[in-house]
Amino acid sequence: LSAEPETVSDEPIVKKSFKRNSYLTIGLVVSFLALIGFISSVLFVKGVAESVANNTKQKEDFKSLVYPLVIIDTPQFDDITQLSPDSMINAAIWDIILHGDLEKYPKSYENISIPQADVELHATKLFGKNLTFKHKDVGDISLTFYYNSETKSYTVPVTPDYFSYSPVIRNVAKNGDCYDVAVGYLAPAPSWAEERDKELATLPEKYVIMQIKKEDGEYIIVSCKETDEYETRMNVF
Repeated sequence: LSAEPETVSDEPIVKKSFKRNSYLTIGLVVSFLALIGFISSVLFVKGVAESVANNTKQKEDFKSLVYPLVIIDTPQFDDITQLSPDSMINAAIWDIILHGDLEKYPKSYENISIPQADVELHATKLFGKNLTFKHKDVGDISLTFYYNSETKSYTVPVTPDYFSYSPVIRNVAKNGDCYDVAVGYLAPAPSWAEERDKELATLPEKYVIMQIKKEDGEYIIVSCKETDEYETRMNVF
């Protein structure tokens, strides 16, 4: 009698194949989740870095904008109509000294001649449109910019020997369509003062809140109000 062929069950093979596929699936899922986590972390870090960079850039832009007003220690004003034409022109001339192309102006000895049209242009850059100008000598006993009514220009030293405040931007807070910018006024100090006590030498003498807004794609200053350090920290910092 011939022996009947033995029947071999494929159940163990099916179980092994199922386990292998399960492990492969789990491995793929874990790898996918890990990849998502890695991408999320990279995007988060990138977002934080961009936010810090943007805030730093904005502070630098605001510092450049307010610098002329800090130099002349402009009086407080709630809106631009309260700012005197003298202060407006003085700030505009300092904006030219700080950020303008001085090489294009006629030079006589250590002075340059700046047309009143350029002064008005820089005033508009700082404070916006629809300004009223009264051209005359501006400045103080330490430094005066003399106006020539015949040439309609101002005589300005190329490198003024003038000690003044410099700004430090402490914080920027959004306020509707404006920004409340906390500006510290650093008093001029000799280099040895910073060497002896750096923290004291870089401590603002006073604080102001300058309100800045965007008009036609450019930042302009709309108000300037003094505040004490405690109030500044409570309201803005």
